[in-house]
Amino acid sequence: MHIATIHSEAAHAVSEARYRAIVQSALDAIIVIDGLGHIREFNPAAEHMFHWAREQVVGLDIADVVIPPDLREGHRQGLMRHITTGVTTLLDRRLELVAIRAGGERFPIELTVTRSDIEASPCFTAFIRDLSEQQRLTAAVADHARRDIVTGLDRYVVLEPRLIGMLAGGNTFVAVMLIDLDRFFGINESIGHALGDEVLRTVGVRLQTLSSEQVAVCHFASDEFVVIQQGGDATSAMLLAESIRTLLSIPFGTDDYRVLLTATIGMSCAPAHGNVALDLLRRAQAAAERGKGLGRDCVCPFLTADMHDIEERLTKGAQLRGAVQAGELALHFQPKFATSDLRLTGFEALLRWHSASLGEVSPARFIPIAEALGLMSEIGNWVVREACRQARVWLDAGHRGFTIAVNVSPQQLRRPGLARAMGDALREFGVPGEMIEIELTESSVMESLTRVQEELAMLKSLGTTLTLDDFGTGYSSLAYLKQLDLDKLKIDQTFVHGLPQSVLDASISRAIVGIGHELGLRVVAEGVETTAQAEFLNTIGCDELQGYLLGEPASAGLVEMHFDAIDPERLARLLRAAAPA
Repeated sequence: MHIATIHSEAAHAVSEARYRAIVQSALDAIIVIDGLGHIREFNPAAEHMFHWAREQVVGLDIADVVIPPDLREGHRQGLMRHITTGVTTLLDRRLELVAIRAGGERFPIELTVTRSDIEASPCFTAFIRDLSEQQRLTAAVADHARRDIVTGLDRYVVLEPRLIGMLAGGNTFVAVMLIDLDRFFGINESIGHALGDEVLRTVGVRLQTLSSEQVAVCHFASDEFVVIQQGGDATSAMLLAESIRTLLSIPFGTDDYRVLLTATIGMSCAPAHGNVALDLLRRAQAAAERGKGLGRDCVCPFLTADMHDIEERLTKGAQLRGAVQAGELALHFQPKFATSDLRLTGFEALLRWHSASLGEVSPARFIPIAEALGLMSEIGNWVVREACRQARVWLDAGHRGFTIAVNVSPQQLRRPGLARAMGDALREFGVPGEMIEIELTESSVMESLTRVQEELAMLKSLGTTLTLDDFGTGYSSLAYLKQLDLDKLKIDQTFVHGLPQSVLDASISRAIVGIGHELGLRVVAEGVETTAQAEFLNTIGCDELQGYLLGEPASAGLVEMHFDAIDPERLARLLRAAAPA
């Protein structure tokens, strides 16, 4: 034999061995067939996928092995057409088809076929991937998008098209009810999120019992649900809403826990309140907001006043978005003084909005709008930076011994970034952390205690002081005092207003001061408007005073005068002069 021939055959043998090694080790199923459709190679991955052993199928028609019976004839005709004419719809394309296993189970595959003729004989290699798991995951994701995994209810995205269809007629009565579980965040914090989810699951089961051809139920968001009633009238819708409220008031629990729930339900009705699904939902939300203001645990039908509130929210919200960039926001500062010697201790920064088109807008009006539109983090970060900037101005003017307190909204605490914004501002203006106080409300703390504790720990690491504002107005103050690393308590002005005549206000104020001092905290009283109030607070040991008696909120330029009036004797004379004869 010629030496070149020997080398050629040897090279071919090596190539063949290498090819077989690759085929045998491939993760994808690989099946090689000849021009008649007979199987020539069937790798281990193909054995695993189709549940056939290689020796069982080599030489058989591939159609009889992996193609479902109803598709086999089509496969054979396609192969023959390609062999005789060269026409194909299969080669070198990635296709999704259906295959069959040895036991008859049909399953989805991804198929790619290539042709590589050997000695003028056609040879086809099929690369096959099982899509069963991928399709299962895709279906699970799609189901998750449509169904809430905690409550088991459809999501609103499923219900909305049905609602739109109900409204298409124009005159059909449809009631949209938004159900908001009252203070559910407190339940999560008290019994844990796992048991909290179990309560939500039970709520879903109870609401699902209402489903019928006329009534649809869905999970909207977090602790909110939507129920839609088609047909009937406003009276029947109100009866349904009240029955829902009663249904949810039945105690939830097992041997391990017992939970009492209440719900606030806002309701809008078509055609009286419109025929657009999104509008009706928003109006039901507005009615629920009003219900919360009325004390919760009630059913609130939508009113025209709610419509005005929505329109005002949208109008003011659009303008509020650009207020920071337009320079329309400003800080005013109200001074605070040491009770014992009336020494200036610092200021509380209060946000003001002077709109170019609306004029002065009350914080009581625009703060809730900012919260509802998710703007408080942006606005709050601006407040933090502006407070630090002003502290730097006063430090450069030679003033010392003061702090600036900034109020923090629940939204700022829920979202990460407050401590980072504070740290950035302190570094930018070179202000010591101890010059900034963070005032928290009880509601902001209760929303998510674990998340709040993490954020407050980061703020404390910057040296800032933490103050619990409006102390005594919440329902779980003492429980949270045990878990928060606070520095100050602030007596709410509602308890200061009646001092010293009101025995109840005097007792509450005295108790707050006592609790604060027992815990090593300083106590501040806000809303001080009379000398009698200031003197009483001094006698019970309150540490600081804030109120119109000592100074109204004003711009930074105007309140700077208080730095020049820190002589205790001078302030004492002012207080004596303000006292009634």
